[in-house]
Amino acid sequence: LERLPNEVTILFASAGPRDASRLDIAEEARDIAERLRASEHRDVVKLEHVPALRTSDLIPALNRYRPRILHFAGHGSEGAELVFQDDKGDAKPVSAEAITATVATVADDVQLVVLNACHTSMQAEALVEHVRAAIGMVTAIGDEAGRVFATSFYGAIADGFSVRRAFDQGLAQLQLDGIPEEHVPQLFTAQGLDADELVLVRPPEEQPYSELAA
Repeated sequence: LERLPNEVTILFASAGPRDASRLDIAEEARDIAERLRASEHRDVVKLEHVPALRTSDLIPALNRYRPRILHFAGHGSEGAELVFQDDKGDAKPVSAEAITATVATVADDVQLVVLNACHTSMQAEALVEHVRAAIGMVTAIGDEAGRVFATSFYGAIADGFSVRRAFDQGLAQLQLDGIPEEHVPQLFTAQGLDADELVLVRPPEEQPYSELAA
């Protein structure tokens, strides 16, 4: 824990192309933000949202915010692509290789990548060659399921729990809400890393205690 930063930034990068099916991305961002504000260590976790993500936006945002966690909300394709937006707001697919190459350039900062989009487990598995953990979806995931999972997951992360415990609580929340998609999110970790021991948020430093003079 002593090696963790005093502040953890989650970069919420989202794309909702106008020529693709509509996603409730704004609701996802709002729900996560509200859950973070209710978390135990809310003072050390920041959420930065980059909407209408274009390919020219991602690297500058990573360099500016230097996030500990990168979250992508949007569409994924069965061809292992993430769907960004072009200059007109239409869909622009981006290959898994391009995403991996980009994340590799910021691996000193990014420890966890969450791809909250359909058909992204292959990308997540490739990313753990460069980051400590990644989450992807093994098949299509419903809009509500993705939002509920992500909100619960980040709440547990901000409460100071391990990535494994946060992941399991996200799956449990899906079951509590009667959403039968708990098999869809998949967690991958770097070789030799135990997700039960991966904690990303350090509690705020306690003020030193001093007794009042008698």
